[in-house]
Amino acid sequence: MSVNEPGLEAAIPGKRVALLARPGAAREHLRAALHEAGADIVLEEDPNTLDEQALADASPQAVLVALEAAIEDSMSRFDRVLHDPAVAVIFDEADLAARREGWEAKRWARHLAAKLNGHADVLPPGGEVDDTRPEPGLPRTPAQIHADAGIEPHLEEAQGIAFELPRGGLELVEEEAGSDQSFDPENWKPAAAPQHDTALNHGFGEDVAETPAVAEPPPLPLAAATPLPKTGGLTLELESL
Repeated sequence: MSVNEPGLEAAIPGKRVALLARPGAAREHLRAALHEAGADIVLEEDPNTLDEQALADASPQAVLVALEAAIEDSMSRFDRVLHDPAVAVIFDEADLAARREGWEAKRWARHLAAKLNGHADVLPPGGEVDDTRPEPGLPRTPAQIHADAGIEPHLEEAQGIAFELPRGGLELVEEEAGSDQSFDPENWKPAAAPQHDTALNHGFGEDVAETPAVAEPPPLPLAAATPLPKTGGLTLELESL
């Protein structure tokens, strides 16, 4: 299938289409494809017997031709219409159109609709456009995404569930009966630390064994003075050498 691009610029839904094909399976399949594409078939004739003025009087916006060797000589009669830049001309092989059935026929009809209506959506029913395709430029930052978002709903939600959440070591100051129990960050004090009667061992209240005193050896007895030998009143003198 081929198409002259200038004619696609003015493509609109429900385009007026002239079908030129010899009678047979190819013509029937192309007619069904045009109906699926939402086209308005203003003329359906055999190009070998069709008059050129009849085609011009139909004022088609597009012409679909089942091309085969048997009609090549007749196509030159329609040059004035086929060469009009305002007319989209689509050619399809007649033998391929005759064999096209089932899923292949549905797929070709979607491509035909895209060409007639000037879009690129050729997905089957239920197909969705992929919004995750990359686009030029930097992505939006969180600050840009939430630039116009209000914080009041979040504050109201936080205030509503504040007293349902664990408070940890925070303890509110007692207030008078009937007063508002709203949380005041200026009036809180940490919870008193629990007192333990026994010493803690690594944070657990277990008795700690007393460390025994280091044993010391007993003091040595004083040595008795050795009595000097009796010399009978004599004294010894040593001479220096």
